[in-house]
Amino acid sequence: MSAERTRRAMVTEAEGKKEAAIKVAEGEKEAAILRAEGEKRAAILRAEGVATALDLINKAAQRLDERTLLLQYLEALKDIAGAPSTKIVLPMELVSMMARLARRFAGSQSESA
Repeated sequence: MSAERTRRAMVTEAEGKKEAAIKVAEGEKEAAILRAEGEKRAAILRAEGVATALDLINKAAQRLDERTLLLQYLEALKDIAGAPSTKIVLPMELVSMMARLARRFAGSQSESA
């Protein structure tokens, strides 16, 4: 009789451990799924944020004229000039914009003289 009780106790304990392991595995699976869904949603929100930012930048860039771009280039050059580097590379569009600005300035000087 005692041996039968011991056997039943062992079977019951083994079944309990088996069920506990199944519950733990199911919990881990659910946690992994929820984590993945959260990461997916976060990636979507980041992408939507980047898209909105790019749209705003595009709208702002459409309102920029040549003088505004030149001013931004000159401000960037001022920051670059403050750096300890010894070489500065000027973009071709900056050089051409400055040449057009110089021609305009020279034209307005000759008109006022």
